[in-house]
Amino acid sequence: LAICGAALAAPQPARPYLWKIESAGHKPSWIFGTIHLQRPDVAALAPAVQSAVDRADAVYTELPMDTETILGLTPKLMIPNGKTLGDLLGTQLTTDLTAELKATHPALTLAPLEHMKPWAVAASLVELDDQMKYPGVLPLDIVIFQRAAMARKEVGGLETPDEQLAIFEDLTAAEQVALLRDTIIQLRAVRATGRTPSDILAELYLAGDLDKLVEELVKWDAASGDAEFCARLMDRLLYRRNAIMAERIEKKLHEHPQTSFLFAVGAAHLQGPRGLLAALEKAGYHLTRAE
Repeated sequence: LAICGAALAAPQPARPYLWKIESAGHKPSWIFGTIHLQRPDVAALAPAVQSAVDRADAVYTELPMDTETILGLTPKLMIPNGKTLGDLLGTQLTTDLTAELKATHPALTLAPLEHMKPWAVAASLVELDDQMKYPGVLPLDIVIFQRAAMARKEVGGLETPDEQLAIFEDLTAAEQVALLRDTIIQLRAVRATGRTPSDILAELYLAGDLDKLVEELVKWDAASGDAEFCARLMDRLLYRRNAIMAERIEKKLHEHPQTSFLFAVGAAHLQGPRGLLAALEKAGYHLTRAE
């Protein structure tokens, strides 16, 4: 993992995904929608977001983004019992995966991925283009966490690594393989247009339209063509986690009214009647979107 930040000149979102949280007797807090793309145009914080991070007393991302936590995730992404990816995928899918890696960059091979679980490989494939094009650029959540940590603010996570990993760990081997297969199919289709998934997602993120962004994110998060599996996966990826994060955010706001928080979570968690914005409003907080 790179350790440098991404303070680069870049286009700013038309409207940052930032909402001010207010309630009588409470210091103002904020909730910010991030996206996990390693691109300079996305990683450069809009002025309103910089201000919110700097004014907050405490900053919470989905997971703690300290080095120990991030490095601790790696062993949990590996296939147990000495098996390899090829053992699980079979000849044809292994060939398709190798071809997708070569299409991303001629130097990429299967070797670094051969002991990773299929779901982890599927998640990694979508990010590989940007990792090759923009080495050293960090995703937004890490940029924000590091900015707060360097300022010696209180930092932490709304979830634990085991809670996040459980979403995919509970998938059967066949479901993980199907997810990887469908991800490769989607990547091929997008690549045929001359673009990459991150090109599309970055464009939507910077446009500031939360509904359109979430529509595209959901397409990639539930890549499988199995409708029942997609519904179950999205329930675990979004709705159950929304309920847990909302409860933990509300608890912090209620118990620490004189602490100004900034909560940075994936933008998809904000939207809709079961999203975090609706949950906070239902709990009696007044939300105002930053311009």
